[in-house]
Amino acid sequence: FYVGNAETGERVFSHKLPGIDVVWAIDVGPDNNVYFSGTSNGKLYVYLTEEMKVEEYGPLPDHKFIWDIKVSEAGKVYMATYNKGTAGKVYEFDIASKTFRDLGGMKEGAEYVRGLGVDGNDLYAGVGGVTGSVIKYDLTTGEKEEITVEEPPTMFADVMVVQDKIIASIGTTVYVFDKTTYEHLDTLKTDGKMISPPSPYNDALVYYKANKTELYSYNVETLESTLIEGIPPLPSTGLKDTTWVTLTQGEKAGRTVL
Repeated sequence: FYVGNAETGERVFSHKLPGIDVVWAIDVGPDNNVYFSGTSNGKLYVYLTEEMKVEEYGPLPDHKFIWDIKVSEAGKVYMATYNKGTAGKVYEFDIASKTFRDLGGMKEGAEYVRGLGVDGNDLYAGVGGVTGSVIKYDLTTGEKEEITVEEPPTMFADVMVVQDKIIASIGTTVYVFDKTTYEHLDTLKTDGKMISPPSPYNDALVYYKANKTELYSYNVETLESTLIEGIPPLPSTGLKDTTWVTLTQGEKAGRTVL
């Protein structure tokens, strides 16, 4: 596990993780600590940013492969799992009490819970293995509703909620749904993983890479894409992830950039 300075590239912390080969699941909590898991041991790791150390919790009792993690503003960590031969589960970790809760399988026959999104009291799980869908899970009642498209992919991976839209993706295809009616409103073709978090300057705008070297904004209110002009071409390789960073030095100090 490495921590680097996003502006200078300097490595400021590292920690060995014996028993882990790949880490897909990582998120930052409201406490500013970093929560992450691997694909082999079912443990939850926490990088404490003030103390600059890593703590670990678990392992989970059955599912060891953690695909995704999302941390809610309420201080709960949600872990999406895969387990061959059984329905993929979601586990909840309470940051305050340091305890786990098994939310159960998300969909019968779906071995994968590939991605998660949290919106208030609702958890959205991208599931699949044979036929993909998004499962809306009520965190109070445990009630589940299924969201899908006319010709569904084998699974849905990344999921996020932006204003009144649910955005879910698999590979280079992104689907946009109405959060209330679950109507499939739009489909985008991208280069790489998902799209950006909403802009800090306009929360209706997200960004994605397409056509190998181009950056686009997407307005979730109007469902319109706009090519960002006047910037250098992006690398032609697939985009893995994006985030917003507030710069602390240089001529753009104080600006938040993608």
